[in-house]
Amino acid sequence: MTTYAAVCHANSRDVIEARVAGDSVELVARSYGERKMETYLDVDKARIFARGILALADEIDGGEQKPADDIIKAGDLVRIVYAKNAEDNHGKLATVVSTDDGWQPRTGPFHPYLVDVDGVELWAAEVTRVGDTSEARVEASADTTASSPRARYVEEAKTLLTGTLHGPADIIRLAEFLATGE
Repeated sequence: MTTYAAVCHANSRDVIEARVAGDSVELVARSYGERKMETYLDVDKARIFARGILALADEIDGGEQKPADDIIKAGDLVRIVYAKNAEDNHGKLATVVSTDDGWQPRTGPFHPYLVDVDGVELWAAEVTRVGDTSEARVEASADTTASSPRARYVEEAKTLLTGTLHGPADIIRLAEFLATGE
C-alpha cells in the first residue's frame, strides 16, 4: 500500500498522510507520531481535494510542477540525506525497497523510504535520487577507492553484487577472491 506524506515545514513532527483504505482515500493527521485524526474521502472528492491543493500551490509559485519521473519509487538508486538512528548512513548510496508504509519515530520527521544499504534495510526520511546507476557506482568508487588497493576490491565486489541478496561477509569473500583469485 502506497502512502504519501506531507511534513509540516514549521514543525517536522506534524505530518499528514494519505493512503488507500478500501474504496476510499484515508487522510491521517499525526503530531509527534501520535494519530490525531483521520478522514475518508471517496475517490471523486479525493481528486477534487488534490486539485485544490495543487491550485493553492500554483497561487504561491506560479504553477511550477515536478515531472512524474521525479517521484522516488522502489528500485531507484538514491543517496541518503537523513535517517534517524542511522546517521552513519547519511551520504551513502542505497536502493529504495519500498515507499508503501513508512515509519514515524517518536521525535523527528516521518520516514517514507525503506532503503537497502549494502544488504541492510533501514528507514530514511530524506533521500535524493542519483542519476544513472553506472554514474553512481563510478562516483561511489571514486570517493573510496583511492585510499587503498583493498578498498578497490571491496568496491568492485559491491558493484558485482548489486541487485543480489548479499551481506557484508559475501562482499568480503568476493573481495578476497578478486584480490587473490582463490
